[in-house]
Amino acid sequence: MKDYRQFIRQLPNNTIVCALGDFNPPTTAHELLIKTAQVVSEQKGSDYVIFTAPTESLQEDKKHQFLKLMFPKANFVSLGESFFSSAIKKLNEKYKNVIIIAGADQFDEFKKLKESSNVEIISIGTKDPDADFPKMKQFATKGIYEEFKKLLPSTIRDMDGKRLMNEMRVGSGFEPIKEQ
Repeated sequence: MKDYRQFIRQLPNNTIVCALGDFNPPTTAHELLIKTAQVVSEQKGSDYVIFTAPTESLQEDKKHQFLKLMFPKANFVSLGESFFSSAIKKLNEKYKNVIIIAGADQFDEFKKLKESSNVEIISIGTKDPDADFPKMKQFATKGIYEEFKKLLPSTIRDMDGKRLMNEMRVGSGFEPIKEQ
């Protein structure tokens, strides 16, 4: 016979926390996004999911491989060819409340979703202008690893950071940098 606590744990949760990122490559801003989603999820006692969007210079399977190295407990799901808005609509069918964790650059876009469904949006604040794709791509293509590394999440190991930079170089049509 189940007691009350066991029964409550087995009931489907009515809230989910989600976030979206291109993770091309994962940056310090993405780290804040993921950690915020995990904390809010824990506070609400809910599920959470981090959606990844397809990108040109970093293949989806490689991206997920690096994300799992950096954030082993996080739940990453590839959007593939679908749109974030359609993913939110599917979540709205399954969950009563959807909480979206968003950066300042995404906040206005997600406000439209809030009007059409039961969505709450939590902003992580302004986006770090240094932790963006053009700057990271520039460091990767020039082979400036020390600057590239400064913008990576704190959870990445040095050798994985170098591998990630080389993956971006190859995705952009450059040769990988070989260690001496």
